[in-house]
Amino acid sequence: MRGFITGLMCIIGVGGCSAPTYRYLGQEAQTVTRGDLDFTVRRKEDSVEVVRTGFVYKPQQVDIAVAMRSAAEEVTGCTMKGGSFSGDVAVGEFKIGRCHSERKP
Repeated sequence: MRGFITGLMCIIGVGGCSAPTYRYLGQEAQTVTRGDLDFTVRRKEDSVEVVRTGFVYKPQQVDIAVAMRSAAEEVTGCTMKGGSFSGDVAVGEFKIGRCHSERKP
């Protein structure tokens, strides 16, 4: 029974994993793939939210943060401010630095 409940909780948890945080509700999302990692990217004003939507076993936080930054830069056409990353291996947020072209998802 415990295994069934654990499995059910995992399925429910995965089902909502690309949902935006409150700040990004209503913002258009774009999906980006970096290697084996899939991300959903949303932009609002001068910040970007990146949500990892795929499963990884024992994630390497630095590698995922770099991939998140790359996904955010592709979608926005902007570089992210150095040291602006906040979050974890599932949901990260960056502050937009300099834009080469204005793309708004």
